Amino acid sequence: NKFDIFSLGVAITKVIAGPSGHTRSAEMSHQEFLDQVQTNWRRRLRSTCSSHKQLKAHCHQVNICTEIALSCMEYDRHKRPDIIDIIHRLNDTEATIDRALSWSVSSQSWMQGDMVKLHTFTSKAILCGKTCNKFPVLVRITAAPWRHTEEMPRAGVDIVVVVDINMGRVSHWKLKTIKQALMTVIDKFGPNDRFSIVWFKGSVPHTMKLTFTSNKGKEIAKVMINELDGTHDNNTIAALREGFEILRGRGAEEAYNHVGCILFVSNGDGMAALKTEISSEFPVHAIGVQKHHDPEVMKYIADKTCGTYSFLDEDDSCIHEAFKLFTTGITSVAARFIQITLAAHEGITISSIESGGYKNLVGSDKQTGVIDIDNMYAGEQKNFIVYLSVGEGNKKLLTIGGQYRSFDASKRLADKDVFILRPLSECSPDKLGIHHEVAAERMRIWLMKGFSVMVEMQHPMCGEGPRELWNSIRHPSSEGHCATKETMVNLSNDVTEIERNIRDYLNNHERWYTKVPYLMSWLSCHKWQRATTKGSCYDSGAFTLSQLSASEQHVGEDGEDNDD
Repeated sequence: NKFDIFSLGVAITKVIAGPSGHTRSAEMSHQEFLDQVQTNWRRRLRSTCSSHKQLKAHCHQVNICTEIALSCMEYDRHKRPDIIDIIHRLNDTEATIDRALSWSVSSQSWMQGDMVKLHTFTSKAILCGKTCNKFPVLVRITAAPWRHTEEMPRAGVDIVVVVDINMGRVSHWKLKTIKQALMTVIDKFGPNDRFSIVWFKGSVPHTMKLTFTSNKGKEIAKVMINELDGTHDNNTIAALREGFEILRGRGAEEAYNHVGCILFVSNGDGMAALKTEISSEFPVHAIGVQKHHDPEVMKYIADKTCGTYSFLDEDDSCIHEAFKLFTTGITSVAARFIQITLAAHEGITISSIESGGYKNLVGSDKQTGVIDIDNMYAGEQKNFIVYLSVGEGNKKLLTIGGQYRSFDASKRLADKDVFILRPLSECSPDKLGIHHEVAAERMRIWLMKGFSVMVEMQHPMCGEGPRELWNSIRHPSSEGHCATKETMVNLSNDVTEIERNIRDYLNNHERWYTKVPYLMSWLSCHKWQRATTKGSCYDSGAFTLSQLSASEQHVGEDGEDNDD
């Protein structure tokens, strides 16, 4: 009878929320009690669930059981459910759990494989009697592509969106479009992800604490986004500090298990940021809004924090694409805390390492080296050039290995030995020549360094500067002819687009390369080998995940790397 149903509700609340569960449920609103139970159980389940899908199913089951308990204790006995209704609801949750467990078994089998792989490329031979002080070895690390990323096991993410919009510089329609794009971001998150948002109104910060993006959490986040309003000033540094404090407030276990980052959306020109020491604890992925933002400031913030710089122009579809690019990447982290180790063999020393923005260290004896990468998205790849000093006759050059953390375990990278031939006399040019992959990467690095010098030396802008730089790199060097055709075409197209953007800014009486968003975003993209949004301009698609997945498959097919 209905009195028995009431007792069942009391019993369930005690099982779910402890001995005082019934008392607490009476003292709180139903929604507050549901949220509290969900938060507590999610923490407990995270340590036992092997996948994102499994966690979601178990959290859903806890939510249904809590709702059943509360409905059993309705003050109006006529609103209480009967046993048949309860059994049907519980059976539905069991079916959901069974599907999640079945999927988890198959995904765990998939996870047993290597999530990250190493490949090496270099010349096939050096004449036995010759030495070489800067012999290049290309080290490529590739994260496994996921065909159904939204279902794959992955680390949870903690994202703080910091909005620094000056309404004097942007229309209400544009702000509305940004809000809509943020709503789309929210919808892509899973129940193990957390979301926070920060913005200022005048000097007063408005913040939302890190909230799990369950269905209820998403609703709360969307309400907060709808309340988002611009100010009549920018508070770049203060807004970022608020974002950092939110991420610092996490517990040690939360910080270890979740990828934390800031998405900074601004149309400010806060030059004061260039004179401010910015914390490098968490990456800031900066998105500049329209022509009013300062690309120099935004790239400075991104570089200091190991983040990326993208920019939006007047095209509304560009806004959605930029947020989609960010979300697709950050919600598909396949590996974290990646360290590549280098060990030179007898008679070989490590001269230097080209690793873009990623930290590298060569030991004092020049026999060892490391490259550190904070995280890699599924399908992403990174190229690094290791320069060796090679003595006469040495065949075995280098052993490359390392380690990383996948979804729930630490793994080692399989060691790769790099060998070359040492013929006594002249051999075919193709064996002595530089590998086409090495040549392509060196061309990319030289172009990136050339543009970086233009920016850092504060050379006044010249419309012909990019083309002159590119010609000085590709024509004198034989490597331009050895490099892969696809790379050379893409780099040439990039130079053309940079040239076009520079001329546009010269027409607007700008003098400095640092004020050209396309160039600064291109440099950010190539520094971290991670895709950025460059307005609605032409983009070669460098480092996009789909392109990298195809490239990774190509390496596996042609077998041209130096693995054997």
